Amino acid sequence: MTLSRMTLSAALAAALATPALAQGPCAADAQRLCSGIAPGGGRVHACLKSNADRLSPACRQSLAQAAQRAREIHERCQGDVWQFCQGIMPGQGRILACLKSHEAELSPPCAEEFGRAREKVKGIRQACAADASQLCAGIKPGQGRLYACLVSNRDRVSPPCQQALAR
Repeated sequence: MTLSRMTLSAALAAALATPALAQGPCAADAQRLCSGIAPGGGRVHACLKSNADRLSPACRQSLAQAAQRAREIHERCQGDVWQFCQGIMPGQGRILACLKSHEAELSPPCAEEFGRAREKVKGIRQACAADASQLCAGIKPGQGRLYACLVSNRDRVSPPCQQALAR
């Protein structure tokens, strides 16, 4: 089944724009409303959205900003997703992996988004390497598993790692 251009690039945009919900303005809301939800796969985000009327104003604003950012990324990368990733089912990082495999061919606006994402990941890796090896030793890297481990241990990670995760 081929998905529409909108669906594919929306998946990319959501993956790049969604904030770390277990921290920042949505931390208390996520804990209060979604404590039984395992992180990853957009499940906490979906839980918060389904409880929109019960969210704090700060969390609502954070989610609105993430939605705006997702629209911006969608606009910047939709042509690339359509060109290179037709037929790829969104989820589990498949659209991102597809675009990454075509990174040298991406349009300048989409390549710029990849550069931003790469810098964020690099910052987290540098700031959290020791925390990851200590707290997440048995976690297989990939599909956000190490990130989810670090976020779930956010009260135990070092201050530099906390700051990197919050960004």
